[in-house]
Amino acid sequence: MEKFLDFWDKVVLFMTALWMVYIPIDIYYIGDKFPIISLGFGDNITMTLVHSILGWIFLIVTPWGLIMLGTIFVWHALMPNISQRAKRFRKGA
Repeated sequence: MEKFLDFWDKVVLFMTALWMVYIPIDIYYIGDKFPIISLGFGDNITMTLVHSILGWIFLIVTPWGLIMLGTIFVWHALMPNISQRAKRFRKGA
């Protein structure tokens, strides 16, 4: 489980870095030189920053939170309850 969480943290860090690098490049360079690969934000820089922050939240942070919540829920559901743990302890002792 710890390996998965460590891997997922690296994925989120990479996606965040990619997002935070691509958006400014898209605003100042890609939109003018290569409009076909641009997100098409246009000239409204303030709205672009709002969209980039909202995109970062909804594309990266929210799925990360939902995956962590689901992982913790499944992990908790798979853990033995107290009576099962007591039976194992009595058998082992």
